[in-house]
Amino acid sequence: MGNTSHLFVYDVSGTPTLRGKIDGFAYDLDRLGGLAVTPDGSKFFSAASAERGTELWDANSLERIRSYAGESAAEGSPTSVAISPDGAYVVAWEADGADLVMYDAVTGPTIHALDNLALAGGTDRLAFSGTDVFAVKTTSSRRLHLWRVEDITFPASALTLTPPSGGVVNHR
Repeated sequence: MGNTSHLFVYDVSGTPTLRGKIDGFAYDLDRLGGLAVTPDGSKFFSAASAERGTELWDANSLERIRSYAGESAAEGSPTSVAISPDGAYVVAWEADGADLVMYDAVTGPTIHALDNLALAGGTDRLAFSGTDVFAVKTTSSRRLHLWRVEDITFPASALTLTPPSGGVVNHR
């Protein structure tokens, strides 16, 4: 594994001080794609393709808290990760067989899984702006594509509409 990454965690509240290292070989952090720190700084998320999941880490103990991998470890290799400003949601690019997956950051279940084949193949960065998520992708032709998912943090609707069995048409 020539691309295995180790995570070095520093306390930057004053003079930067090394708190410890998370061994990339022990946790199979091959091709680390991104990191996102919770708003309070107590935890952080990583996206690594070898484990095929997004991981939540405790910044104090340096222990893995939870994996956000989906049903099949063979689907998706997360390349980017971002957390919402309120710390309630985390999004990962190319996870669980979808282009963009949003998880409940606190409890772990998948909330949304979205596909946009025009951007399949990975993204360079993800970012939250309020309730929207932006994904930036660089193509092989060196063009940048911006994908915006509006109001992703709103719950999915289970609303269904059923028309009446009969109806009257008003015509003149």
